[in-house]
Amino acid sequence: MRLHHPKGSIIQHWPRTLQIKYDPSEWEMDEKGYFLIEVDHKGRRLLVGFLSTSGEPIWKVAGDHPIPLYYTIIKEGAISRMEHACYLGEELEKAYLALKYGLRYVQDEEIDFARKHVPSEKDDPLGSL
Repeated sequence: MRLHHPKGSIIQHWPRTLQIKYDPSEWEMDEKGYFLIEVDHKGRRLLVGFLSTSGEPIWKVAGDHPIPLYYTIIKEGAISRMEHACYLGEELEKAYLALKYGLRYVQDEEIDFARKHVPSEKDDPLGSL
């Protein structure tokens, strides 16, 4: 499916311009739980663990690309807040870039494209999913 793209600059021809509205103090934990995301460089996959709001592990899933992972997570009903869905997409994409380019991935941190992943014998992503 191809979406219609207006001719000319996207920036110039819109009836309304929104102002960014972001206040970190408005953050609320998703009542369903939260995710731990890791990169298994050796196994060439992304790992996602889902935990309850009290920190109890509920399930885990692995895949080599963000799209099947987030569709699986959505179908599992693990997200109740739109911000959480956006966050998950952002983190999965960062993890994917780290996997694809051999970079170090740390959840909730920006990717440092100069910092490569250093293999370690202690690497045990999400308990060897």
